[in-house]
Amino acid sequence: MTALSYTSGLTHDSMPAARVQLLTFGEAKLLLVVLAFGTAGMVLLGTAAPTFLWWNLLLAWVPLGIQRALVALAPRYGLGLAGRFTHVLTWCAWLLFLPNAPYLVTDYVHPLSMLARGESALVLSSFAYVTCGMLLGLGWYYRSLAYGLEGLARYRFWRKLHRHLRYALTLAVATGVWLGRSLRFNTWDVLTRPVDLVNSSYAYLTDVAHVELIVATAVLLELGYRGWSWWTGRVLV
Repeated sequence: MTALSYTSGLTHDSMPAARVQLLTFGEAKLLLVVLAFGTAGMVLLGTAAPTFLWWNLLLAWVPLGIQRALVALAPRYGLGLAGRFTHVLTWCAWLLFLPNAPYLVTDYVHPLSMLARGESALVLSSFAYVTCGMLLGLGWYYRSLAYGLEGLARYRFWRKLHRHLRYALTLAVATGVWLGRSLRFNTWDVLTRPVDLVNSSYAYLTDVAHVELIVATAVLLELGYRGWSWWTGRVLV
């Protein structure tokens, strides 16, 4: 299956749904490694604790699934107000779930906490386990971001602001990552705990140290996206 070409002029309206790859062959192999690590951990430790990464990976993959849906359902979005409303809601869902992919980088807190507790026998395997998940999460994030930017580029307004849009999205994603890790909010808390989310986020984001952490994370994500684009031969959108 060929990769999406960003110089071909394809948009969400003309791009076949199959062009949004839900899982590449390399990602599938890495996913099998993660599943094997988690299963071995459950057997050896007698606990389901290692499966935390499986849930995080599922959430990290959701934005790609939403992008696939956006492409597959694109012909129906023009059918009146309901179609447009569905279109906007789908894009909002994509943005809300997008931070779950790079969030996997923060899962290194688990092997680091094991190291602090002196559980040295498990630290190396835990680092390897989390590293596999992190590589999957970042790969899915960069692919989903690229698909999303390509889709938004079909709109004249967004096309003029494409670079600024990418920076804004990256900053929003970095904010979501740390609201999730530090304050333990989930994507669906936007609907189930909106008041708590707003109040806690305001307190968190008024701390300069937290803002610096978010900005640093956004810069690293942007640099990573540029490196990924170069490595895969994609044109920056």
